[in-house]
Amino acid sequence: MSEYRSKIIKVLHMIIDYRIKQKWNLQSIKGIVKSVDETARTCIVTVDTFDYPGVWLQGISNLTTGFLQVPTVGSQVLMGRIDNNYYITLFSKLDKVLIDTNLVQFNGGKDGGTPKSSEIGKMIDIVTQLVTIINGTPVLEPGNSAPSALQVAMQGAIAGKEMPTLLTLQNNSIKQ
Repeated sequence: MSEYRSKIIKVLHMIIDYRIKQKWNLQSIKGIVKSVDETARTCIVTVDTFDYPGVWLQGISNLTTGFLQVPTVGSQVLMGRIDNNYYITLFSKLDKVLIDTNLVQFNGGKDGGTPKSSEIGKMIDIVTQLVTIINGTPVLEPGNSAPSALQVAMQGAIAGKEMPTLLTLQNNSIKQ
């Protein structure tokens, strides 16, 4: 975009803002999300028939980490303004929320960290091997050739229970 065109767009924004504030005395501007650029962390918001390009999804531009709410195209938003830059203050609908930080804590962190799916997968493999042995060929007691009491007790404990897999344990809505 040429520098001249950028200046014209800024002047038009200022004129529209002035008219909107004059007519409705608003501090925020309500619009509809036309498109989202998640990489640039911006969107285009349509107010009436005018498009506002480069609206920040966060209150500070050029952030690549932190908390990012990605609005749904077609949803309603409220825009605030810092100097001549617009940013989204409220979202009616989100496609996703991205959190890029060293610690995300839920409920005061009292239950510890969430398990890593790769480590859960290793545990499932070990448990699966043990269940296969328990349900496999009878292990005979030394000396009397009777089935092992331990094996019989373990078979009773797991009878009728379905073994979970990593896929059934994972919540793909939350990624780490």
